Amino acid sequence: MNKLFLFTCIALFGLLLSCTKVPNLTDFDSVAWKNDLNGCNGERLKLAEILEDQRHELKMIEAPELKKILGPPNAIQIMERQQRYYIYWIHNPAKCQDSKSSYKEVRIRVSALGKVTEVLF
Repeated sequence: MNKLFLFTCIALFGLLLSCTKVPNLTDFDSVAWKNDLNGCNGERLKLAEILEDQRHELKMIEAPELKKILGPPNAIQIMERQQRYYIYWIHNPAKCQDSKSSYKEVRIRVSALGKVTEVLF
């Protein structure tokens, strides 16, 4: 009886750990986003509109899942209470040697528990 109970508990625990929210971003090309690291090719600028329209899909996903979609952030800002902002450059003129256009970024707040809580454009 104890072995059956233990096995059931382990199985349920494993099931709960594997249940993460997978965002459903339609028409978003994750590979193109990751390949345009500084936004110099203009791909991130195009994809930012799609991402902004569907930002609610990113809320409450875990940080590793976010990194699978957007890749590693260009910068991380550490806040109080172990919260972080992951900063992804949509266009960075300093990195692109482009003085005519403006700097654009998306800031994604990740809670101390590793969940996305806010997406700012």
